[in-house]
Amino acid sequence: MPAARHAFINLTQTPYYHCMSRCVRRAHLCGKDTAVGKVYEHRRGWVERRLLLLSEVFSIRVMTYAIMSNHFHLAVKIEAHRPSAWGIDEVISRWHRLFKGTLLTRRYCNHQQREQMSQAQKQTVEHIAAVWRARLADISWFMRSLNEYIARKANKEDKCTGRFWEGRFKCQPLLSDAALIACMAYIDLNPLRAKMVRYAKQAKYTGFSRRAGCFKLCRATTLLMPFFERGRDRANTIPCRFSDYQQLISLLEANTLASASVAKLSVPETVSHLGIKPQCWQLLTSRFEELFNGAVGAEAELEGFCKAQRKQKVRSRSIARQIFNPATA
Repeated sequence: MPAARHAFINLTQTPYYHCMSRCVRRAHLCGKDTAVGKVYEHRRGWVERRLLLLSEVFSIRVMTYAIMSNHFHLAVKIEAHRPSAWGIDEVISRWHRLFKGTLLTRRYCNHQQREQMSQAQKQTVEHIAAVWRARLADISWFMRSLNEYIARKANKEDKCTGRFWEGRFKCQPLLSDAALIACMAYIDLNPLRAKMVRYAKQAKYTGFSRRAGCFKLCRATTLLMPFFERGRDRANTIPCRFSDYQQLISLLEANTLASASVAKLSVPETVSHLGIKPQCWQLLTSRFEELFNGAVGAEAELEGFCKAQRKQKVRSRSIARQIFNPATA
């Protein structure tokens, strides 16, 4: 039986998560249905535009993404503290960008009608806003707002009903900066491993290609969480310079294309300090989900996560010991 979401989401341990949803139908989410010769490439734009809208509305920052033919990947950061600073008006305004709301919340948005509301009605609106405030920092509501929207549009286009996605979305906690950067590289290299492109920057619908400016989309570059650069607040950035991340991607894709020995891979100095053994970068960023069927991090980090979740069994302990340097745990 699948574990409950709270078994994976623990913001005291980490705000970073890797999410993935896969299409259930033979007809691809965004690819080409060779049986009928119909192309669904335009749906990649649906997913990307909806994703960027959600990153504006929710208190969840998108660090990178890859929209594939029958699934998509996201690396996100949950900023649970932000909604507490939002007033009732802002919470309702954000929620109404996605949903109709209720009769009372719509009346509350009209200042003339608000003055005519009773105290009990206003208290009801406050209670509703408190529920919505919590949802706006909830990864399950974020993914629901994305997947349900795409499913409805796809069903309408296909003139059919029924399931569009394979059950619930997959979610992996990323317990360290090293796990985060490795996950991002795994996501950004997905199109290359699928042989859709020769180089990572050629894949249009990924966070990496948008940042690199290969396919300009202003909203993507401004809404994606920025990398750390001089003068930026380290707490609100990805813990790596973009130039170093680009170099890492280039090295990994060159190694993939050349089928070179993973032991020969050298990584940028700033990235090497993250604690992943140099010879393990290629392995980790090509088989990320296969190696870690749950939380990702060094052995001690996995132990701490399991202890916080009151679990006795530590998954992926042996592979974590092989990939991560013990001194970084």
